[in-house]
Amino acid sequence: MCGIVGSFSIEDPAAGRPAIIGFEGDLESAMERISSRGPDARGRVTGDGLQAGHLRLSVLDPSEAAAQPMHSSCGRHVLLYNGEVYNFGVLREELIAAGEVFGSSGDTEVILAACVRFGVVETCKKCNGMFAFALFDRQQRRLWLARDRYGIKPLYYRAEPGGVSFASELKCFGRAAPDGALPEAHVVFAMLAGAPHLGPESPWQGVCEVEPGQVVEFSAEHPQGRTSTYARLQDMVDERLYHEIAKGGWQGCRERFSSLFSASVERHLASDVPVGVGLSGGVDSSAVLAAAVATGVQPHAYHADVSGFESERRFAERAAAACGTQLAVATMERDDFARLLPELTWHNDYPLAYHTNSVPFAMMARRASSDVKVLLTGEGADELLGGYGWIHDG
Repeated sequence: MCGIVGSFSIEDPAAGRPAIIGFEGDLESAMERISSRGPDARGRVTGDGLQAGHLRLSVLDPSEAAAQPMHSSCGRHVLLYNGEVYNFGVLREELIAAGEVFGSSGDTEVILAACVRFGVVETCKKCNGMFAFALFDRQQRRLWLARDRYGIKPLYYRAEPGGVSFASELKCFGRAAPDGALPEAHVVFAMLAGAPHLGPESPWQGVCEVEPGQVVEFSAEHPQGRTSTYARLQDMVDERLYHEIAKGGWQGCRERFSSLFSASVERHLASDVPVGVGLSGGVDSSAVLAAAVATGVQPHAYHADVSGFESERRFAERAAAACGTQLAVATMERDDFARLLPELTWHNDYPLAYHTNSVPFAMMARRASSDVKVLLTGEGADELLGGYGWIHDG
């Protein structure tokens, strides 16, 4: 993952008004707060009312040619991008056919060129991946904030009189308001009760989340932001496809799912740096590892062993052995949970009331980080693959 943070002063810089910072301290301190998102490089851009920073985790094209913030060839547009678009190769070929010339081999330059040629909303529709980005047009003095259709990558903003500030993490807005940030009580209470909050509101008053499948545009005409929705989950339901799959029966459905699942895992393996797999030993992560091995790669596997009766190490060892891959284990003792919970709450930006598994997951990820930069996991797959008993109750 990468990190982006910045502010855009909508007021004309010629009027002599300073650009809005909107963060505790200056831009550099805001970048430092999310430094864990981008250990490989830092970049900044200022001018025309924009001041922004990017922290980079290099996955595709780690060379300077793909450094950020990235400027368009004419210098008019600036992109700060976090994520990975898996079909960027297809988009790249489409753009080359239209006359674009690229100086890097990664996806960042492709996204920038697509936004310039097709517009931000149309580009998001074309993208298959997880992303959050800010695009600035110096000439028209417009800022777009965009997020992937499932909301995998985070992006927050605070619209203020005369400008907007934005960041990958909420902690950048710690004192965004003149009298300090105030909590949004009903959001905080919902989280502490174990209910993930849905909607644009965040735990801080005045700080909003770019929702999944949305683009928010800021300009003199739209100082509070104009929202465009390019994707909604309910619109992805394809009744025709459902009936088509149903005609194939159980065997046809299984074969189609297997094909789609394998193709998805293969796309996620696209990387110019080493890739590993987080392996709990359950259905989901074991299926991810098996699909990765089937592509011809042999990724190392990593496991968090929660010592005691909840240990799943034996299942992870069986899955790793079946796939012929090495397994590295990080062991979590009782004291580790209490020790790491405050730190991970800070990194998570939210109370961990409904996702305490973040603690062993973090220990596993830290063990993996000594070997790899990219880690495939089965997070979010249990409901799809039926990995837990409660799914079958009733």
